[in-house]
Amino acid sequence: MPTPEEVVKTFAELPATYQGLLATSAVTGARRGELLGLKWEDIDWLNSLIQIRRTLQRLPKSLLEDGMFRGVDRLGTTGLALIGPKSKRARRTIEMPPKLSELLKTLRATQKSRETTFVFQNEIGQPLDPDGVYDVIHAAQDKAGARQFGLHGLRHLYSSLLVASGADVKFAQDRLGHASAITTLNIYTHAMSAHGREYAAAVEAAFPFVSNLLANGQEGIPGAVIPN
Repeated sequence: MPTPEEVVKTFAELPATYQGLLATSAVTGARRGELLGLKWEDIDWLNSLIQIRRTLQRLPKSLLEDGMFRGVDRLGTTGLALIGPKSKRARRTIEMPPKLSELLKTLRATQKSRETTFVFQNEIGQPLDPDGVYDVIHAAQDKAGARQFGLHGLRHLYSSLLVASGADVKFAQDRLGHASAITTLNIYTHAMSAHGREYAAAVEAAFPFVSNLLANGQEGIPGAVIPN
């Protein structure tokens, strides 16, 4: 699991689209497929909410062509498809903090086509390839001198920050989209045993990380210049 400082260092070395992806992952705890499947229509700007409605997955072309998958929205001739959330609880709404909202609005304004669909997309308006995301993120981490971590690591960091903030298991289950509270409790137990003391002692430093990440960077970290 990364530290907030490692996330900030990584953020500073990423291109804009991946900065948005990393920040959204850190602040919402959403799964990789959920993030990559986000469309602009899922963003409720008025109420500052993000709605998780689908997930982007790579499915074997042969299975798609044979019709073995139903209820999927295949993306062209690729092996990528949009499918419904893995459970009823996975379909959820997550609060969007003000700075994240500003960051995503800036990202939207920089995208070439005003008809674009996906929040995190490549140059031709297609969603980022799940298999290629970590190539970019890990390269940024190597450049920043940070340990390598993925979006699942940020999900665990989000859980730990919830622990540090005193959020109860039910709240965490809703935000993380776990079908079973047992899954959430297991993560909470791990977070409290492995990192609880660290985050309890540094809670004031941990939560300002969210604000600093999306505003002015982390003080004392060279190169962590985050656009407003």
